[in-house]
Amino acid sequence: MADDQVTDQVSTGTQETVDTAKRLGLTWTLRPGEVATTIPFTVTLDGDSEAIDMTSMIGTNTTGDRVYCLFVPPAGNFVIGKVAAQEVGEELVSFITQSSFTVTVTFQVPFLVPPVVMTNIDSPSGATAGWHSRAFGVTTTGFTLFLFGGSSTWTNIEVQWLAVAR
Repeated sequence: MADDQVTDQVSTGTQETVDTAKRLGLTWTLRPGEVATTIPFTVTLDGDSEAIDMTSMIGTNTTGDRVYCLFVPPAGNFVIGKVAAQEVGEELVSFITQSSFTVTVTFQVPFLVPPVVMTNIDSPSGATAGWHSRAFGVTTTGFTLFLFGGSSTWTNIEVQWLAVAR
């Protein structure tokens, strides 16, 4: 069977499932929220002010965790995943005749615990070809971007970074 025939069959089957669920009055709603208490296990949904009872399908949670909540009437309310806080950014770096260089980066929104930070020099050749980047001194509010390599000059070289909650 050709790939496009399989895709068409899957698409048709999915649409039939959605249509049947609507006809039977079955609806599922996915909303993010924050764990309010662990015993009893409750979550305050984004935009709401009161916590509601939940059942965790992902194991142990702690107060303050950001989670995805699935509502399956009339069966119940379920936490089905954690929302991984993340932030991305880039720094335009310029300097004259350096063999290493640092840039202080501040997150727009602080993390609850220091995140994992990955960096990338977005230039494949020229003055940056022998250079490397890494993050050090990572805290909940930022990190130091460390660039090192042979002595050279940079003009507006983009260095990208990604910070992801643990």
